[in-house]
Amino acid sequence: MWTDRAVEPHDQRKPEVAARILAACLALAAATACGGSKPGPVRPVASSASHEVLPFIHDDYSRALAEARAKKKPIFVDAWAPWCHSCLSLRSYVLTDPSLAPIANDYVWLSIDTEKESNAPFVAKFTHEALPTLWVIRPEDEEPTLRWAGTVTAKELRDLLAAKPSELHAAHERTLAMSKQDEPACARLAATEAPKLPRGTPRADIVATGLACARGAKLEAEADVLAEIALRDASEGEGALLADDRSALFEEVVETKRARGDEAGARAVATRWAAFLEAEAAKAKTPEARAVFDAHRLGAYLALGQPERAVPMLLASERDFPGDYNPPARLAVAYLEMKRLDDASAAIDRAAKRVYGPRAMRVLSVAADVAKARGDRAGERRALEEALARTEKATLTTGQKKVRERLAKRLAAIGP
Repeated sequence: MWTDRAVEPHDQRKPEVAARILAACLALAAATACGGSKPGPVRPVASSASHEVLPFIHDDYSRALAEARAKKKPIFVDAWAPWCHSCLSLRSYVLTDPSLAPIANDYVWLSIDTEKESNAPFVAKFTHEALPTLWVIRPEDEEPTLRWAGTVTAKELRDLLAAKPSELHAAHERTLAMSKQDEPACARLAATEAPKLPRGTPRADIVATGLACARGAKLEAEADVLAEIALRDASEGEGALLADDRSALFEEVVETKRARGDEAGARAVATRWAAFLEAEAAKAKTPEARAVFDAHRLGAYLALGQPERAVPMLLASERDFPGDYNPPARLAVAYLEMKRLDDASAAIDRAAKRVYGPRAMRVLSVAADVAKARGDRAGERRALEEALARTEKATLTTGQKKVRERLAKRLAAIGP
């Protein structure tokens, strides 16, 4: 569960990818979750940069490949992005978990910021449509033996990496076979399979994806089944799920109820969602771990029509991480909802100066929104032109290409 819906629409759950996500979830469920044992508790830990349990090489695939070939070890890759709250959750709560220490010498560990231009060759070679994406790459021929999109708990990661190659191949074949499912089939499959699985990340991903499919297909019976599981796992999933994934389940139920016109029900769930996130943020041991919840907290507050509640936490995150574009970008969204347009303009200007890579499209689209709200047609045009110019030669995923196409259409619609 890897979207940042407080700043962007959730492209990752579009119909054309929903079934592939569901298939991959079922594959991981078969590989890691069917034993029935629950993952151990996930401990909040300090930043991945300063308290790493695993000896990560950062943003240097050539070095990792050379080291892997010399040591005859596979490469484990964490492909992530700074805007991706699920990526940050994985980095703060999983990849620094002490229980992974026994496998530290089994791989050459590589972290790839997919937004950095220097990592474009890796991103072009090892394509992704969701983040985080975890890879295991064979060094002799650079072929991946594992590709997993999404999060896992520390125990699930250990189980996944311990899977035999034949099991991984079978999971891959199942994924390909199921990839042609349409939205109604996706929803029905999720509603059938999810109740059979133990609580854990595979079930959570299946439930979240199934709810998105059920909304798209307008299948209320399937949505009811999945929403009940989602709320139960979101409320009771401590230890079996990352808090970020529990939050995503709350979010899917809010969206499902809202899509049905059940505003009272959506608000009731959003109230529980916000309270859950505030409690998790309060337990965080470091600013990095606390900021994992910024995007979802903003989403919950927006769902409640209370964007002002996000302002103190985002101001704190901007103080803690002065080089990060995410806090001011999210502040701009909150201020825009509050009609504080001068503050929104100042915040998005700060974000635009800090952002890099394809994410510039999202940030500058918010800048265009702020300009439009101010009645500044020339400013809206400039923001869109800059978004397109900054990503003209960038290596883009399929989803990012669609974002760019939408921005180009929006620019054309403004006229000269």
